[in-house]
Amino acid sequence: MAGSGYLHRRQDDYDGVRARADAFFEVDRRFPEDVFKQGCSRTMFMEFETGLSRYAWPALSALARMHGDDIIDVVTIDPGPGSLNFPAHWDLYPSFSLSVDATSDDYAAATNELCPEGRASMIHQLSDVVVITGVAALGVLGRTRARAHGHRRT
Repeated sequence: MAGSGYLHRRQDDYDGVRARADAFFEVDRRFPEDVFKQGCSRTMFMEFETGLSRYAWPALSALARMHGDDIIDVVTIDPGPGSLNFPAHWDLYPSFSLSVDATSDDYAAATNELCPEGRASMIHQLSDVVVITGVAALGVLGRTRARAHGHRRT
C-alpha cells in the first residue's frame, strides 16, 4: 500500500503480483479446464462479482491462512496498466496486496477504490479479468460474465 489508497503505485509491485498470478493461471485462455496451471486443490474459478464482494473476504483470507499465506494479492489482468481504462498518467497500477488479517471493509475499500478522475472503481468497475492469489498457495480467477463468454464489457 502506498499513500492513502490501496492500489500499487510502482511498476515493480504490479509486476510481482502479476507474476504470482501467472504462476497459477494461463489467463489468456477461456475455459476453466485450460486456465489452471496447478491442481484444483490450490486454484478455483469464481464469478467476478462474487470474488470482489466484501462477503468473499472471510473465505479468501481463511483459505489463504489454511495454505500458509499471510498476504493476498488482487490484480487486474485485463485491461492492464497503460490501457484506456488504466492510463499511465494516473501513476497507479490495477493491483493491491492485503494482509489476511485485513477486514472485509478493507477489502471492499480496495476493490472499490476510485480512479483519480473519480468516475469509477478501478478494480471492480474497470476490470474484466481479475486474479486473486496468495503468495504461495491460493489462486482464484474471476471474469465478468461477458468476458467469460469471449466478449468485452461495454
